[in-house]
Amino acid sequence: MKRHSSDYDDNLYNGELWYGIKTTYKNAIRSITPELSSVKATQTGIISVVKEKIKNKDLWKHIKNIEIQYTTEKNFMNHIKTKVISKNTAIDKTKLKVKVQKLKKGRTYYFRIRYTNGDNVRTEWSNVKKFKVKK
Repeated sequence: MKRHSSDYDDNLYNGELWYGIKTTYKNAIRSITPELSSVKATQTGIISVVKEKIKNKDLWKHIKNIEIQYTTEKNFMNHIKTKVISKNTAIDKTKLKVKVQKLKKGRTYYFRIRYTNGDNVRTEWSNVKKFKVKK
């Protein structure tokens, strides 16, 4: 019997079943949709984003960065700003503090996040949370 490289790939997600099939960690990462809990202002220009950590520790170790996008448009079609930060900057693994400049007072902004492994393997975008800058 001939071995297929995918059968013995060292990227195999610990040989575990993920949604009922054996898969690579890259495919497992792609299948995740993060949950964004809240967005709050902590200081001028500093936004606190609260997210859920991936519960599977083996998969979490493959995540390198967190992308945060924000815009004034609910559908994320134009004027999108993106921040990429290391997962190690998270406070207690669920809270992120991101420096966001030039948010206009009285305006509503929409935020979403996703995880990446640093090699263009990304999760789906999270749910969208809105945040209104106080006047």
